[in-house]
Amino acid sequence: MKKLLLLIMSLFVLVACSDGHAKISDANEAIFSVGNVNITKGDVYSSLVSQRGTYEVINKVNQAVLDAEVEITEDMEKEASDTVDGLQALYGDNFVTLLGSYGYKDVEDYKTRGVIPSLQADELYKKYIEENWDRIVKEQNPKKAIVLKFEDATKANDAKTALDNGEDVATVATDFEASTSATEQIVTNDSSFSSDVLAAINSATTSDYALIASVDGYCYIISVTESDANNFKDEVVEQLAATEDVQNNAFGYYVKKHNFKVYDREIYDSIAENYPEYVD
Repeated sequence: MKKLLLLIMSLFVLVACSDGHAKISDANEAIFSVGNVNITKGDVYSSLVSQRGTYEVINKVNQAVLDAEVEITEDMEKEASDTVDGLQALYGDNFVTLLGSYGYKDVEDYKTRGVIPSLQADELYKKYIEENWDRIVKEQNPKKAIVLKFEDATKANDAKTALDNGEDVATVATDFEASTSATEQIVTNDSSFSSDVLAAINSATTSDYALIASVDGYCYIISVTESDANNFKDEVVEQLAATEDVQNNAFGYYVKKHNFKVYDREIYDSIAENYPEYVD
């Protein structure tokens, strides 16, 4: 099917038009027939645009961005090979069949078009954060904090007393039945805590434990252990790079950097609706 699609696309010569819609030369020329019905270049092109146009354009644009911004290193090649080897060991003889169901012709094709671009994308997200570090830190305000959540207000108060008396936080979390772990976590403005908990974390000036009876009906004990994101930058980059917003914004940022242009109005409108970060 993919070979047929590529063959058909190779027949088209796109022509820019003043009405904002790309057209093809010889649109009325038949490329195949069914009975006495002729299917023309124009018929097929219109169908491709409406059904797969935006998807295909975004895939091609994204890969062009990855190739322009992220070098494929020996480490990436090794990681990709290790990933493929692991999957082959897991799926055995069914692996190639599975790849075929996803449109890959063989293992090497999957490594080249599937695994390596994914590794490139991971690096692109991190690169985007690094290049926009000051702005992103201002927007996200990352803090490192311990956040204990309690359903019972009495247990929360008793836990706070125990912590103030110097007891170990992990022990307190267990003894007083906190529903969250005592492990440090990175909290940003997009974290899922209620607004009053986030406000308390953002305004904390010391690592002292604070008790909050939140509007969400739970009690929290918080301790901000690090306020300067530069002191745990690698962890912040790693966490934010895994978020959908950063991933979308990263591609949008580099697409605009490389002067992305769309000459077909229908595809442009679809991209503007589904990938607004790609267009102005």
